[in-house]
Amino acid sequence: MILEKHLKYLRVSVKHQAQKRQYRVEKLTSKTASQISFDVEGRKMSIGQYFKQQYNYTLKYPHLPCIWVSPKEKNTFIPMEVCDIVAGQRCMRKLTDNETRNMIRATAKKPPIRKQGTDEQVRKMQYPADPYLKQFGFEVDQSMVQIKGKVIQPPKLGYSNNQTVQAQGGVWDNRGKQFFRATSIKNWAMLMFPPQNQCQSNDVKAFCDVMIKVGRDNGMQIAQPCYVKYLRENEIQSVCEEIKAKAGGNPIDLVYCILPRNSSSCYPRIKHVFENQNAISTQCMELRNLKPPKPQTIGNILQKVNTKIGGVNNIAADMMQIPIFSKPCIVMGADNAHPAQGEGSRPSVSALVGSMDKFACRYATQIGIQKTDGKKVHSPVIESLQAMVKNMLIKFYQSVRTKPQRIIFYRDGISEGQFYQVMMYEVDAIKKACASLEAGYSPSVTYVVCQKRHHTRLFVQNPRDGDRSGNV
Repeated sequence: MILEKHLKYLRVSVKHQAQKRQYRVEKLTSKTASQISFDVEGRKMSIGQYFKQQYNYTLKYPHLPCIWVSPKEKNTFIPMEVCDIVAGQRCMRKLTDNETRNMIRATAKKPPIRKQGTDEQVRKMQYPADPYLKQFGFEVDQSMVQIKGKVIQPPKLGYSNNQTVQAQGGVWDNRGKQFFRATSIKNWAMLMFPPQNQCQSNDVKAFCDVMIKVGRDNGMQIAQPCYVKYLRENEIQSVCEEIKAKAGGNPIDLVYCILPRNSSSCYPRIKHVFENQNAISTQCMELRNLKPPKPQTIGNILQKVNTKIGGVNNIAADMMQIPIFSKPCIVMGADNAHPAQGEGSRPSVSALVGSMDKFACRYATQIGIQKTDGKKVHSPVIESLQAMVKNMLIKFYQSVRTKPQRIIFYRDGISEGQFYQVMMYEVDAIKKACASLEAGYSPSVTYVVCQKRHHTRLFVQNPRDGDRSGNV
C-alpha cells in the first residue's frame, strides 16, 4: 500500500485526548475502524463505538483503516482522522528525483562560500564570552586547524597517436585529440519519446549529422541510424523486439533515446528492457539538449558512449612509471546498497567492478542479491564476495592473458563501527577467491574504505592550489 509506505516509522500526535501523546506508525490495519472490534468489560465494541463512549467523539470516516502504532505487540489501533503528523521529522524514505535535485541545489556550495559561512557561525557562537566554558576551563580556537598538504603534479593524459594533454586545475582540453581507443557505431537506433511536435524529425536529423561529425573528430566511425522511431513508454518492449528483428542477428551497437520532459519513469524502464534483459547498450538524453545541437555537449555524450561500447577515451600517459602498476594489477570497487527504511523486506544489492586492462580504464561488473530472510537489519558484508572476486579474476585473465599480482580493492558503504567486521570478512573472501583459482596464488591485497558521510571539509589556504571552484 503506497500510503502505508509513506507513513511507516513517522511520529504522529493524537488530538482526541487532552494530553497530545505521540506514537510511531508501524503500519495500517487491513480492516476499517468500523470493522475492528475488541472486548470492553465483556462486551464486543468497534473502535468507532469505543471512541463515542470513551471520548464522546463520533468518527467522521469509520470506513478508513486505522494506524497501528508502536509497540506493535500491544495492538494499539488509532483512527487516522484523530492523528496529526509531527512536523520537522527527518525523511527516512528514498527521495524523489525532484526532491533530490532540490536538495543538491540547496546544499551544493563552493568551498570558499562554505568556509565563509562556517567562520561566520563560529563568530556568532561567541565562545570566548561563554560563562559555562570558562567555568570548565575550556577554550575554543576561532580559527580552523591548519594541516600541511602536498600539491601533486597532475597527470598527463594520453590520447591516440601518442598525443598527450596536461591537466590543469582539474580540467583539460581535448580539442584536436582523438580517443585513445575509439569504437565504431554501425548498427544503431534512435528512439524519440517526446511527441513529434516537441521533437521534430528535422531536428533529430540535424542532431545525428552533428554527432557523426563530432564522432569523426574524436576518431569514432558513426553511421546514420538504421532504425528511427517515435514511441511511448508502454511500447519499449515491442520496439526492442522490432530493433532486434531488423538487425537480423547482427550486434546492435547502441540505442540512443531522447527522453520527454519531467519523466522519471521512462529512464529505468529503458535500462531494464534494453540493458538488463537484452544486453544492448543505451544512451539517454534530455529533450532540451536536442536543439540546437551543440558540439561540446555531443562531445561529452560521446565520451560516455565510447566507454560503454568498449572504447577507451584516454589513459594516464605515465601510468607504467608508477611503481604499483609495474606489475599486473587489478583495481576493484565494491558497494552494498540497502533498501531505504520503509521499503519492507526488499533485498540488498551488492555490486563489484574490476579493471580489465593494464591501464585500469575498462571495467567489468558483477551483481549479487542478498535476501534479508525476514531480518530487519541488513548484513553490512558482501556475502557472495568470494564468488564475485573469483569471476572477476577469471575475466581479467581472459582479457589481459596474465594473472594480477596486485589487487587494489576500494569499498564504499561501510559505517565506522563496521570497519573491522567487514574488512576481516571481505579480505578473507578475496584471499580465498585467489586460492581457489590456483594453489599458492596469493597476490598482495590493498583494501581501501571510502567514506562520504563525514563532516570533515578541506579548504586551500592559497587559491592557486585549488581548482576553478576552490576545491582541494
